[in-house]
Amino acid sequence: MVNDHQIIPQTVQTENMEYPKDVVSICYARANLVISEKLTDLAVKLGNVRILNFIMLGILSNFLPFREQSWKDVLKNRVPLRFLLPDRLWLPWHH
Repeated sequence: MVNDHQIIPQTVQTENMEYPKDVVSICYARANLVISEKLTDLAVKLGNVRILNFIMLGILSNFLPFREQSWKDVLKNRVPLRFLLPDRLWLPWHH
């Protein structure tokens, strides 16, 4: 999974290295499946760029062998409720 938002790693900056020009193309050349979207733009549109990892995890969850309830349980136990979307039907613990 590739987000198109470029963040230059500190090591690249401090060691005068060159960051690859087209990371998405490199991924397509090396992987069987690449999901590349403007996910940062989506996070901003949803109101908080900090939810980017949740968006990416949600996409990734479709490709991993975990039960849906396992994802819900982890979110319930690890993420403060104020950061979740209580209007979603899959949050059965929110009343």
